[in-house]
Amino acid sequence: MGISNEVFKEVVCEVACLITTERFGEATWVHDKESDCFSYTEHAQDFFNEKYDEIELMLIDRFKIKINYE
Repeated sequence: MGISNEVFKEVVCEVACLITTERFGEATWVHDKESDCFSYTEHAQDFFNEKYDEIELMLIDRFKIKINYE
């Protein structure tokens, strides 16, 4: 079974986001009133980046996924 790079990234991102939100709770997001957008706080962003990498590598290793980074 194959998996597209886009779908793989979406899954990894969603799992990392769930873990980050669970870890930081209300302190996960900051609201930019000018753009009316939410983004991660600095600490939550750093945590998300670490978790994303960990999850990505674990899934690639465990499921022997071949990723085409083109």
